[in-house]
Amino acid sequence: MKKMKYDQDPYLKQFGFEVENSMVQIKGKVIQPPKVGYANNQTVQAQGGVWDNRGKQFFRPVHVKNWAMLMFPPQNQCQTADVKAFCDVMIKVGKETGMNIAQPSFVKYLRENEIEAVCREIMEKAVTVMIGGEPYTLGIFDTAGQEVTTD
Repeated sequence: MKKMKYDQDPYLKQFGFEVENSMVQIKGKVIQPPKVGYANNQTVQAQGGVWDNRGKQFFRPVHVKNWAMLMFPPQNQCQTADVKAFCDVMIKVGKETGMNIAQPSFVKYLRENEIEAVCREIMEKAVTVMIGGEPYTLGIFDTAGQEVTTD
């Protein structure tokens, strides 16, 4: 902390902030993570902070009929085949856990300045999507903004 020279920082001084050179020490206790329940009365205890659900069916699986994927990297860094492979893995893992997941209804590459406009555009289209049990509408467009299908 001394190397950071917070005591010499003019911005901290201007607002009356001070930073101690030593860290605060407190007593703590590690608690056991909760068990997660699955179908057929199976439970899993976390190991290393992770619950392993491989080979287990969810207690009450959700069925995802419509979903969307928005991507922010340049398209040449995230190829269409990679996106399809990712979606296929999501569907496969969902099936293994008792979920039925359809192909995504909406796949689009976005630049940061497009996010708000695309979200507005999505809301104006007629593909129903459930998020947290609530429906809203999505559209299906290619990267040039042309309406497409996902088959």
